[in-house]
Amino acid sequence: MPVTITLTAAPPTIPANGSHTTITATITDYYGVSVGAGTQVTWKTNLGTLSAPTSETDENGVALVSLQSVPVIGDATVTATSSDGGAAAILIPFTDNWVAIASLFTAWVNSGSPYNCSAWSPDPSTVSAGVAFTQSATCNQAQLAYRQDREQSTTTGAIRNVGNPVPLSQTINVTIQQTAIGTMQPPKPTNPWSQCRYSETYNGSEGGSGFYMWSIAANGKTGSITWNTFMITTLFEPGDITQYTFEGVTYYRGPLRGSTSGSPNYEVCR
Repeated sequence: MPVTITLTAAPPTIPANGSHTTITATITDYYGVSVGAGTQVTWKTNLGTLSAPTSETDENGVALVSLQSVPVIGDATVTATSSDGGAAAILIPFTDNWVAIASLFTAWVNSGSPYNCSAWSPDPSTVSAGVAFTQSATCNQAQLAYRQDREQSTTTGAIRNVGNPVPLSQTINVTIQQTAIGTMQPPKPTNPWSQCRYSETYNGSEGGSGFYMWSIAANGKTGSITWNTFMITTLFEPGDITQYTFEGVTYYRGPLRGSTSGSPNYEVCR
């Protein structure tokens, strides 16, 4: 009477990368009773490598063999033939095996305009009026990029995308620039004096020499500071001085107001 061979594989499919599966042959007689130990099973496959060409059943009528896949995507057909005349076949797919590899990233690109900017520097009031210069400011800038996850076949080397591109975001500091025009006016000269005098009278006479005087005594003389080149020469030496200190008071030559006998006349300040 013929015997029955029942084949199972664990796992039922394996990656085509040298992985293993164990094939079990369970042999029973016509009545479904185990044939017991000692029945030889001959194994064959059209794809992959078997651990042995033959194996024997144990006391439970079970014989085992291991199948190792090769890097070919396809179906391995494994047959088992017993010495008692029974035969069976099982299909074991060799599947592609994909492993994660480095993701691809796009370059960061600006998203929108800079924001949250600092004040422009330097301030135009610190640069001479009319002078063009470059101002700078520090801002926040939102940026956007994408990550594409990928995987690669260990069998063929093919690469494929996994899912859709994943958006990424970041915020960086950027410096922006612009051209501005300075507004700072030149400093006004500070007068070294606090009071200036000038008069068209001299010694109380109208139509006098055109000086305003403070009466002082200098070098043994009694006279007036009248900032006229000629008269200052007669009163003080040298005649082209622009300031003179007498009795703790400093006198300055002020703005030009006219001329007498060819000598320029100035205000007198102190």
